[in-house]
This record gives sequence, structure tokens and C-alpha cells, in this order.
Amino acid sequence: MFETGEPVLTTYWGGSQDDLLLDATVSPNGDVLIAGSTMSPDFPILNGDPVDFGGFRIGFVTGFNENFELLFSIFVGGEGFDSVSAIDTDTEGNIYLVGTTTSIDQGTPGTFQPELNNPE
Repeated sequence: MFETGEPVLTTYWGGSQDDLLLDATVSPNGDVLIAGSTMSPDFPILNGDPVDFGGFRIGFVTGFNENFELLFSIFVGGEGFDSVSAIDTDTEGNIYLVGTTTSIDQGTPGTFQPELNNPE
């Protein structure tokens, strides 16, 4: 991205409220992936369902190709406070996320901890 020491591209990304970019990575094929959290009801999503998160924070993952064209932008979370704090890919391009949640409806079947331990 910084071939000559200068940014190749800079842009604004987000909605009208509080948006936090918490991590970014480049996939093996050159896609730029960003992750974070938002409180913006108008956060730009593509290939995902609109979510009414009632003013709570929700995680997001957005991908741009090597030409910085938008590939996807999705929400990650449920009805509570959700955030994606780390993103990475493996050599095959699979995307891995790490984050936090208070959403009791955000379980992931087949994982180490499929449900929130302490929903109180």
C-alpha cells in the first residue's frame, strides 16, 4: 500500500455516528479487509442484512479488492454490544475474527464456546 512511502489511497468509511476501525489486514490475493464496530444506523453494508441494533454498538467487516473497489461490508453481532477487534486470513484466504459481545443471540454452533457464559 505504501510503495513510495506515500499512501496509495485514503478515504472516509462509515456512517453518521461513532465508527471505530480496530484492525486491518491484506489477504493473500491482495484484498484489504477492515474490521471494527459502529453505532451508525446508516453504516454502509453490501451483501449483508440491515440490522436494527437499537443504538448499541455492532461489529463490522468490510473488504475491498486490490483496486479498492468494495467487495462486501457486513455487520457481525446481535442485539447487544458487539465489536470485531482483530481480523486475519490464512494462506487460503479464509477470514478469522476476534471480538467481544454481550449479545445472547450471537452464538456460533460448533465452536469452543457456542453461547455467552454470563448473559447478566
